[in-house]
Amino acid sequence: MLQKIILEDLDDFLRELGDSFCYIANEYKIKIGNTYNYIDLLLYNIKFNCYVVVELKVTELKKEHIGQI
Repeated sequence: MLQKIILEDLDDFLRELGDSFCYIANEYKIKIGNTYNYIDLLLYNIKFNCYVVVELKVTELKKEHIGQI
């Protein structure tokens, strides 16, 4: 639901992050070893020439969450 809300107002979300961010995809599929994983939001920062991975959580942060990133 959080992801849906962000995507509905993506322009404002990107403005809140600051200049130079562009949206690449949501639920971006990547393969690590033999398994596929999904990045909640994949952005790109033009100024720093790098990708920005956004992992959305609506619960308290746990060490297992960090391992997912």
